[in-house]
Amino acid sequence: MGFFSSFHSNNFSTHEGQCGSCAHSTVSNQKLECYCNERRATYKLSEPKCRYYIKDNSRDYDFWREIYTYYILTAIFDILGIDKNNKLYQNIMTLIQLVREDELTTKEAIGYDIFGAEVADKLRQDPNRVEISNYLLTSYLTKIYIAIEMNNQEEAINIYKQMVTELYNRYKGQEELNTILDVDMMSKSKVK
Repeated sequence: MGFFSSFHSNNFSTHEGQCGSCAHSTVSNQKLECYCNERRATYKLSEPKCRYYIKDNSRDYDFWREIYTYYILTAIFDILGIDKNNKLYQNIMTLIQLVREDELTTKEAIGYDIFGAEVADKLRQDPNRVEISNYLLTSYLTKIYIAIEMNNQEEAINIYKQMVTELYNRYKGQEELNTILDVDMMSKSKVK
């Protein structure tokens, strides 16, 4: 399972002809949703366009790159209210970008696109998100920063992988367990 994604335009949607690219919508960079000012409702970015659709030309490649690039790292900083223009965020962001550009590591990156946004969204919705984000900051992100400062990129990458694995197991693993339990409960109730 990979944890970084190579960044190419076909790895994310620009939501052409969908709610996400409509001038009436306000896109949330905390969740993959938008608020429609015309209909006064929240929609997924990928919701098909309606009759009020007007293309927002300012939502170009760079706009969507900002939204889709650093899911978990951005979620932690947003939850803790930490400005992303600091050295810790910028250094880790640069590390992630280097990993994406390296031909030897991009193959490891495929899984992140599949579950990165969902895991970040689960973290944002977690009732204990502040405590968890503080834990991730102190237990992982600061160690990644130190490894980068000591020019030990391999160590920094391994620590990031550990953090993502822990979050994946917390949210996706629990979700899969709940699905198994639901199926098990349904089969037992049918037997009775």
